[in-house]
Amino acid sequence: MVNRAYMLLDIKEGKVEEAIKLLRENTGVVAVDVLEGPPDVMTVLEASGQKQLSELTVQAFASVEPLTEQVCLLPARNKFAVLTYAGPPRRRGKRPDSRKTTRP
Repeated sequence: MVNRAYMLLDIKEGKVEEAIKLLRENTGVVAVDVLEGPPDVMTVLEASGQKQLSELTVQAFASVEPLTEQVCLLPARNKFAVLTYAGPPRRRGKRPDSRKTTRP
């Protein structure tokens, strides 16, 4: 089972591009997105175990700490499956007849 953590970062002005480059070089970082501010950057980290995830998260944060004003760490609960919304469920069988209205 994959363990996941989200790291939300407020980056010092003018340092976002540098922070993104540094974050992407870290093991365990699967996504780095620039947000519409604050926070400025969201990083997604994944690892096979919680201990490894903790270590990778600390390493990733340490790589950008001098560029960071504030950080928020959000570890995901791994007992819930990740679901993708695929629209409303399809009904089995025939569709109900649509009611036709006629005007006199």
